[in-house]
Amino acid sequence: MEKIKIGIIGAGMIAESAHIPALLKSDKVEFSVIIEPNKERVKSLNKKFGLSIPHIPNINELKYKIDAAIICTPNDTHKDLCFRCFDLGIHVLVEKPLANTYQDSLEIFKKAKETNCIIMTGYCTRFWPSVQFAKEVLDKKALGEVKRFVFQYGVAGGWAPYSNYTLSKKQAGGGAFIINGSHYLDRMLWYFGVPDEYSFSDDSLDGIEANAIAEFNYSKRQEPFKGILRVSKTVNLESGCFIECEKGILIHRDWKEPSVSIELLGLSKNNKFVTNSNDFLIEKRPDMYLLQLEEFIAMINSQDNNRLSSIDDAIENVRITEELYNNRNN
Repeated sequence: MEKIKIGIIGAGMIAESAHIPALLKSDKVEFSVIIEPNKERVKSLNKKFGLSIPHIPNINELKYKIDAAIICTPNDTHKDLCFRCFDLGIHVLVEKPLANTYQDSLEIFKKAKETNCIIMTGYCTRFWPSVQFAKEVLDKKALGEVKRFVFQYGVAGGWAPYSNYTLSKKQAGGGAFIINGSHYLDRMLWYFGVPDEYSFSDDSLDGIEANAIAEFNYSKRQEPFKGILRVSKTVNLESGCFIECEKGILIHRDWKEPSVSIELLGLSKNNKFVTNSNDFLIEKRPDMYLLQLEEFIAMINSQDNNRLSSIDDAIENVRITEELYNNRNN
């Protein structure tokens, strides 16, 4: 099968640490061009990886055909870059979130359909084996109906992108809830579907928030349940999720020492089990960005916007985030 020709748009830290290594590991793609205005940044990347990838400063100067692009630019640029790619017949994998506004996300999807292009949003943690295992436990109701849940992520400081766009409300669209919470909101949508009601509090004070908590209510289910999602840029929290069900509790620790533990309720002893799958360990688990890239290629080949990755969930993610921010309680 002919290789997919892919370009990178934006040569920041996520391109350097995640997407370029994934491209270099894949035998299904040809890394064809870097689109980035900072020429010295591109030289640095080519030197680091031992490459000689062609470079252009912006997509309007693209002189040859590529099949797909990975957009790694600030969030407020996603719509314009997606539109330009679609007009050129280029499929797009865009870093999360899809856009900063619900209206923009709808327009991106509409334009993709009109041009017969694939649009995928980079919610890479769906590809972790431990995340997929938790999803299977829930889908098969191995622990019965869900009663309540908590998702959380907290680290003092953390990710520092090359452009520092996360310090700009205009560019990022928000603070900790978008930068980190967006992944957990994606998992919540994947595990449970769209909630019926929600509320939000943060410490933004008209800027970008460092701490936030969202409450979600699945009130219209046959067995209603509630949950929260909390994120912090100032406090270290054990990252992952806690899901209480009728017959037991599932705890997924997902970053430093990934594991899934299950505690069965109603037993006198030997009621807690911790998975020890090698796939869950940081040093053993597969490269989620490579798996995401292969999913993107499969979507292109099948012309399907919803596989393991879901454009519908990506759009809902933007809609819910926008509503949470618009109705925040400070």
